[in-house]
Amino acid sequence: MLNYLILLLLALIIIPLVNKNPDFSFWLFITLLFDPTGHIAGLLSRSNLGGFNYIDIFIFLSFLPLLSNKVNTRAVFSDKLLGSFLKFFFFFMIYRIIVHGMIVPEQSLNYVLRYQIVRERIPLFGFLLIIPVYVMAKRNLNYFYYFIIFATIIPLSLYFMTLFSGLDLIPVGTMDRYRGQGGSGVIRTFMLSSGLSLFIVPIAVCVYLLKLNAKYKKIIYIGFVLTVMSIILTLTKGMFLYLLGVILITLWILNKWFFHANIIKPLSRLVFPIVILWLLLMLTFPKYISYSQRLTNDIYSLIFKGGELEEGRVEGRIQNQLPAHLYTITKYPLFGTGLGRLYEQTEFAVEDYDVTDLPITGHIAQFGIIGISIYMIFYYLIFILIKRVYFKFKANKYNILKNSLNLFLVSIVAISFLVNKFTFVIDKLFSELTLGKNIFPMMIMIGILLSVLSKLNVNNSQSVGKSKYDNN
Repeated sequence: MLNYLILLLLALIIIPLVNKNPDFSFWLFITLLFDPTGHIAGLLSRSNLGGFNYIDIFIFLSFLPLLSNKVNTRAVFSDKLLGSFLKFFFFFMIYRIIVHGMIVPEQSLNYVLRYQIVRERIPLFGFLLIIPVYVMAKRNLNYFYYFIIFATIIPLSLYFMTLFSGLDLIPVGTMDRYRGQGGSGVIRTFMLSSGLSLFIVPIAVCVYLLKLNAKYKKIIYIGFVLTVMSIILTLTKGMFLYLLGVILITLWILNKWFFHANIIKPLSRLVFPIVILWLLLMLTFPKYISYSQRLTNDIYSLIFKGGELEEGRVEGRIQNQLPAHLYTITKYPLFGTGLGRLYEQTEFAVEDYDVTDLPITGHIAQFGIIGISIYMIFYYLIFILIKRVYFKFKANKYNILKNSLNLFLVSIVAISFLVNKFTFVIDKLFSELTLGKNIFPMMIMIGILLSVLSKLNVNNSQSVGKSKYDNN
């Protein structure tokens, strides 16, 4: 009860500030939801919040701008594609609670209320974030654009200052990259939270190749360099593939929209930043050049050689988790194990049932073919959304660039993120079903594209902003 009183008090204090500037407030809350520096998770831990998660706080705060008398929420009820998303979300939520949560695993209502609705509330109800994102993105995307830039450059500057100075300016983690083989001395170095930094990559590629007169251009370039360097230091396959995917997808879009298959000249302009990055790594972290080559070879082997790595090693997730998942799928093919039953299986070690590294097979084991087939409707809706936005932008790209550069750049971020999920990082498909944090970027990008599509339809792509570059 005390926790809810604290939330109510917080709302009463913040509401007047939110009402004064709902756009800035909303995108600030979204930025803080991503914990740009990694401090928020520590300062606002469950123990400090009496059982609450800091994510609960910022999701709650993100709805407050909708109460402002300056914000019109009526568009939520008239957008048909948004309505299709919401209908699916509510249907699947009911399916998860009744079928996946109660009927299949034969759990009591009390267990579902205690475990699923309370403990798994973020992946269960996180889709609701699409509503405030849609409403606020339709009003203004400028603040999100600025937050991406400064929530990248500031945390990453602190990160590298921490590495070089030894001062504890930002939480930093380290780990032996090949600890499973008895230790190798190859050390992964990473921020505990990457925040919004990954979103600056497609912005920088667009600004550089199209020679756009974007605000804070130099800061964008510096943010891009620092982001790429930070990804290299992580020595994480998923991060490497994400970076490669976002860059190639952005290049593909620009080629189709602007260069018309004559992309050789724009690509040649990438030689200079690549050389700069290589020189910076040589001067600052020379070992990570060879480390990156080894990881690249591992990625190639994982994709094309079935998980067999150097020196006859086999990827752990392929050797241990995959057999456990596949066995469970054959045992419970239609509806899966249901809520809470996957980790009760005894044929393999408990850790082999973990779904984090192999979310595709892990979630098929949990939800079954029927549950996953139903969930695929969500991915089909995303495909429809991307297709509509892509062709709307392609037909009106010059008008959009002229009238609203920020909207264009943020839309490229959203498109590249979602396309990347189904291509270069397809191995993380379905991860948002149980890993709560994974659902927020998806809902934000979907909400942004839905709002942009609606805005372009209403304005007939002639005037999507009031000023040349940054009003939308």
